[in-house]
Amino acid sequence: MSRLQETVLRTIRKYEMIRPGDCVLVGFSGGADSLCLLVMLRDLSEELSCTVSALHVHHGLRGERADRDAEFCREYCEKEKIPFSVRCVDTMARVKAKGESAEEAARQLRYEALSLEAARIGAQRIAVAHHENDSAETFLFNLIRGSGLRGLSGIPPVRGNIIRPLLFVTKQEILSELYSRKLAFCEDETNDSDDPSRNLIRHYALPALTSVRADAVKKIAGTGAYLSEVEEYLTEEARKILRSHPAGDPSGIDAGTLLSSPPILREYLIAVFLRDRGFSMKDFTREHLQKTSGLAELDVGKGIDLPGGIRAEKTYGSVVFFRKNGGTRTADGEQFSENPVPELRTRILSREEIGFFPEKEYTKCFDYDKINGSPVLRTRLPGDRIAVAPGKHKKLSDWMIDEKIPKAQRDRVLLVADGQDILWVVGYRMGADAKITGDTVRILEICLYGEE
Repeated sequence: MSRLQETVLRTIRKYEMIRPGDCVLVGFSGGADSLCLLVMLRDLSEELSCTVSALHVHHGLRGERADRDAEFCREYCEKEKIPFSVRCVDTMARVKAKGESAEEAARQLRYEALSLEAARIGAQRIAVAHHENDSAETFLFNLIRGSGLRGLSGIPPVRGNIIRPLLFVTKQEILSELYSRKLAFCEDETNDSDDPSRNLIRHYALPALTSVRADAVKKIAGTGAYLSEVEEYLTEEARKILRSHPAGDPSGIDAGTLLSSPPILREYLIAVFLRDRGFSMKDFTREHLQKTSGLAELDVGKGIDLPGGIRAEKTYGSVVFFRKNGGTRTADGEQFSENPVPELRTRILSREEIGFFPEKEYTKCFDYDKINGSPVLRTRLPGDRIAVAPGKHKKLSDWMIDEKIPKAQRDRVLLVADGQDILWVVGYRMGADAKITGDTVRILEICLYGEE
């Protein structure tokens, strides 16, 4: 077993990335990183008692070059007898519809395609090929943005069903492994990001730091991994405080709780509160969090605008949050606000597969066989109802009144809906009809992601 294989196996075991019997879907672009990932998982599949499949996502860019990459991936998998498929996506259509960069649109579509393929083949894990250089690059990029610990933690080894077995392997180690095996690969054009800041870090800052200290990439990524542990601890401490000190207004944080908490935890109280309710914090910095916590000391009515169309305001005894234009999706998926909204991700699992039910406000599990249609993320519509007990329904509007949700905020509350039946009022409660019981066979896990 090579040194790189030992590192990958150690990483998989440390973070419990793969369980015996899992099917792992590998995102396979044909580039050096994804080829190395596919080779490692194939070689370790017997020891890990798992099976491996590959998906190539054709982004509809680069013309014949992209077609050749897809064909390279197909031929390699056929030769190695690895189950393989291709999914084609229209990147430029998303760019026009969402106003995103081509790189961001391709990334989002890639994850969507991987999720759909995993559901189709029954894969429990999706493996992507981020490595130590990527993590170090992310650390430096977020450092100069003024990010908090979450941004400085680099790239997480595991997020949901996404795993990154190469995260503690450098780019040079990947290339050395492939050269030693005499394996050809496609030129990875993703190295030429359309973000000039990342290009400068990738092509100039990291090489310069490596010339000062040969193991600079490992040291930077290692610091990020340590800060990730610190961030995880502070996040859990903040969550405990929020659970034990609920605000009078469910859309906000108790101002007294903010003022009585250490300054570093005030930032975490705000960040945890927002993430657990599906708000995107993609462009937040520590300065945003500090200014928001400062509202607790100001007069009623004072407020600030935050990234992503979020508004924070001081009310009587609380600091509350809402989307300025109620940005969300209608039942048919149409976006009627420019404000970003969380992404709804789902997967179907057996009772045995899930193992335990996550105690997170942005992840909920339902009895799949009690759901009639396809759940969607939206705000309220006329005729909506919620099951307050099995078989006992109440009009959603009446329930909101009973829960004392401020009238001005009722149209902003996010819902996961099955037709007009509300499965989940995000940040508040789940409906009773689709709750898991002892008779549940298949489980639908629904996660709201405000970022990656």
